[in-house]
Amino acid sequence: MSFKQNTIAIVYDFDGTLSPQPMQEYTILPELDISGKDFWAECEQEAKKTQSR
Repeated sequence: MSFKQNTIAIVYDFDGTLSPQPMQEYTILPELDISGKDFWAECEQEAKKTQSR
């Protein structure tokens, strides 16, 4: 089978409309061996720390 195009599309659900949990918790975080709970807590801390800049 031969394809005439070499373009790849990636669909990623960033806002949680397609899955019950953020997509990162199914894909990236397990690969990095990080729990979703720890990741989002760290994101929240960073946002609070930097939002006044």
